[in-house]
Amino acid sequence: MDQETSDRGGVISNGGPVMGSFPQVSQMLSKFDSTIANQEEHHKRISFQDESRALCQRHGVTLDQRYAWD
Repeated sequence: MDQETSDRGGVISNGGPVMGSFPQVSQMLSKFDSTIANQEEHHKRISFQDESRALCQRHGVTLDQRYAWD
């Protein structure tokens, strides 16, 4: 099985099982949990709609306002 270590410490696999990426998953889940916990406070500063518009714009997604907010 051909594998090499990525610069982030995980293992890049060419078809085999991926091992060694648990620290990255743990960090992602921790950030996700923090985001959810702080969501109410966050949306006092920026509305869900404005954040969604910015996210779509940043990723080149066309958002049809007629259907987005019902």
